[in-house]
Amino acid sequence: MSVRPIFLYWGRKGITALTYDIGVALAHRGDVEWRLSVSRQNEQFERFAAFGNRLMPVDTFTHGIGSLRLWRSAALGQRLANLIRTAGMTDVVTLMPHVWSALVAPAVRRAGARYHTILHDAQLHPGDRSGIVLPVLLRDAARADSVITLSDAVAEQALARGLARADRLVRLFHPANGPAGPGVAAAPGPGEPWRLLFLGRIQAYKGLPILIDAVSQLRAEGHAVTLSVMGEGSLGDDAKRLATLGATIVNRWLNEDEIAAALSTHHAVVLAHIEASQSGVAASAVGAGAPIVATPVGGLLEQVVDGETGLLAARPDADALADALRRLITTPGLHASLAMGAMHRRHELSTDRFVARLLESLQAMAAMSGQCRSSSTAA
Repeated sequence: MSVRPIFLYWGRKGITALTYDIGVALAHRGDVEWRLSVSRQNEQFERFAAFGNRLMPVDTFTHGIGSLRLWRSAALGQRLANLIRTAGMTDVVTLMPHVWSALVAPAVRRAGARYHTILHDAQLHPGDRSGIVLPVLLRDAARADSVITLSDAVAEQALARGLARADRLVRLFHPANGPAGPGVAAAPGPGEPWRLLFLGRIQAYKGLPILIDAVSQLRAEGHAVTLSVMGEGSLGDDAKRLATLGATIVNRWLNEDEIAAALSTHHAVVLAHIEASQSGVAASAVGAGAPIVATPVGGLLEQVVDGETGLLAARPDADALADALRRLITTPGLHASLAMGAMHRRHELSTDRFVARLLESLQAMAAMSGQCRSSSTAA
């Protein structure tokens, strides 16, 4: 029983690169009929034109207020239903839940297809204002035919909160989809500083104050360390402390080329989270072959292999993070070893492998559905 999936990503920015890479991986296979639906308001919509008639473009909104135009969701649901019927599509997979996802799911089922969603977060992150829509997204997961997670950490939270049944939970991984670039910077030579990078949205749960404290400790000990903070969000009280450190600040959304450049010009990516589901920044770092130094929380424990692709601090606090950074700085050959480990790991976490695992899960559910229908008919 073959599956014919439609993959949806209706966001404007966030996992655009991952969505595109999934389309490329599907195109390379040649053994599955598929479609990809992307918003015309996506930051890089033009890239997706390469998929030709595999692409189903939709209009969503350019500002948050547009999400309230719920009448559009009915029209989108009908478009999906028509595609399902005319092209014989069997499954719809939401790559990142959208405020309209739960509204179009019924139309998907009425058209005879199964509905699946990737659950990126199972609980609200401290200080994350975007989490205001999380209850809507969690309802989408609770009603899906299967819930896909990118870490065991989120899978366990989903089970504990009753968001998914064990037999409908698919545990995958976050693909290492780092942007193409010239590779990671070699370890600094004598007299050169270690360049550390904080990358991504600035949110309370990502622990920027912890990283500032750790860098301050290293500086006080006489270690030559610089810090770059690149991403959108409020710096708040940290702005003055960063200025005192002479940190490089790029306080806005970065495009893929800028992310590639940042990863290639820094010696390590530092994730100082106090809590985590999984990290797209960690995935990008591994994809670029960049070592990671991280706190031991949530999905970061799965994404960073201590001593192989990066270093894990003993605790999620400044002292432990400083210890891990000191280990990187003072251990000869460790940086090169971690960079090589990250480059090896990116093949294990490739988007091709992710797509293969995802298709296998859809195939298994299709077979199970077929068995259920057969049993019902026999009865």
